[in-house]
Amino acid sequence: MSPTKEIQIKLFGAFREFSADGTLVLTVTGQESAYEVKNLLTQKLSEKEKVKFDVKALVAKSVLATDSKVLDDADLAGHLNLSLLPPVCGG
Repeated sequence: MSPTKEIQIKLFGAFREFSADGTLVLTVTGQESAYEVKNLLTQKLSEKEKVKFDVKALVAKSVLATDSKVLDDADLAGHLNLSLLPPVCGG
């Protein structure tokens, strides 16, 4: 079994409703691409009840970022702290 680690995802915009403190923790191997982390986020957020929007669609249009870089979907997302940034102004 591959070793795992926890990454902290800061939530912004509509995603803030999923966490009182604005963060979410995911357990990953550290070898996932940003696209794969977004898929894990979609799964975790879709488990919540009373969601007011299409989680899958919004995560797909959102980006993951480090403190200094917006990640392409193919980039490795092995950082311990990431931010999930939804589109603004409608897209």
